[in-house]
Amino acid sequence: MIRTPIFLLYSFVFCSQVLFAHGDLHERILLLTSEINAKPNDANLYFERAKLYFYHNEFNLSILDLDTSDKLGLKDPLTHLFYAKAHQKLNNHKVALAYAEQILAHDSKNVNALKIKAQVQHSLEKYAESAESYALLINTTKRALPENYLDGAKSWIDANNTTKAILLIDQGIHDLGELPAFLRKKKEYLVENEMYKDAFLVQKLIIANAQRKERAHYEAAEIALLLKDFDLAAKHLNKSEKAFHALPIRIQNNKAMRELAASIKNTKTKLSNHL
Repeated sequence: MIRTPIFLLYSFVFCSQVLFAHGDLHERILLLTSEINAKPNDANLYFERAKLYFYHNEFNLSILDLDTSDKLGLKDPLTHLFYAKAHQKLNNHKVALAYAEQILAHDSKNVNALKIKAQVQHSLEKYAESAESYALLINTTKRALPENYLDGAKSWIDANNTTKAILLIDQGIHDLGELPAFLRKKKEYLVENEMYKDAFLVQKLIIANAQRKERAHYEAAEIALLLKDFDLAAKHLNKSEKAFHALPIRIQNNKAMRELAASIKNTKTKLSNHL
């Protein structure tokens, strides 16, 4: 059964970054600073300013305010999440991981902490552990993000386990459907591992799902050449060329399409030696 994809993060902590982007963060910080000057022992005010500093990309100042709110006795569970995110932004990966682990010790299904853990483990070159964390994240969330499958697969690739990377992409296809990003990445991994027949089958799906097919047919021809199936390559080059000429002239004349046309021409010239 295909799960419903969601292209927003799961909690207010991260969604609020979008909301804050519409306001003047600097003005909000100044306003809170005035309130803190009037109430210097209010832990909540420091925490609120810490969040604003974080969204303003002032991570050291955010951490200082988090420290102050903690010393003043604030026990909001979100403080550890902001500590983790701020340290992650500062590339203090081990510290960020420690905070994520603290969150997970009390809430093993906290998707924000799981995401940080997976990302930080990858930054620390703990690739297999990162991939496992992404798998746990995927299986914990009620709604799926394509990026979690793709990032998890990348961790498996970096761990030199192409088989598990492809299996995770396949799980994404099962859960969310034949998204172009999944198909392209699966094809890439297959080609890199010289699994050209399987790569060509994926490319056929890419062609079937593509609204414009000129580039997809050209890429099929490239894989056919790797298979040394020159007739199949010629077939897809011709389809690519036909789809290209069916485009409006203004599109044919843009840089990317001119480059594609040149590639088709050059590949057909090289292929003529084999036909």
